[in-house]
Amino acid sequence: MNLARRLAGVLLACGLAAGCESPTAPSEDGSLTLHTVAKATVSNHSAQGVRTVVRDPGRWQAVWAQLWGERAPALPDVDFEHEMVVVASGALVCFAEVRVESVNDRAGGVHVGLADSGPSSSCLCAVPETTLHAVRVRRVEGAVEFTVRTIPPTCG
Repeated sequence: MNLARRLAGVLLACGLAAGCESPTAPSEDGSLTLHTVAKATVSNHSAQGVRTVVRDPGRWQAVWAQLWGERAPALPDVDFEHEMVVVASGALVCFAEVRVESVNDRAGGVHVGLADSGPSSSCLCAVPETTLHAVRVRRVEGAVEFTVRTIPPTCG
């Protein structure tokens, strides 16, 4: 029994030294670890300007279909009991770029930081396309607030 207590003490000390933080737990500032589920350019016009957080499989299937249209690839698996998906698509139809840059667990909800390209008179559009970015993060309940940082379009 004494050996078992010593072993338990050593394991506890090693565990404390290594840290107790889960890889999906928020950091001290509340930022969550982002895992990209999809980052793509699509020619589906109904995908333009999407900003949403998905917390259930039915909604995930609907948003995935909206983003991709008739040519949707297989729906990525998400453990909605423990995770949610943050989805954004470009506000522009041509030369759009969008990135989910941060997701933070804040009191009462979630704050999402995006980078999205703004309009430019120098971009000429031959084929209307937009980009999408979907990330998986630890599930957080509550209201969602999106903040968008404007970046230059990718036309040059």
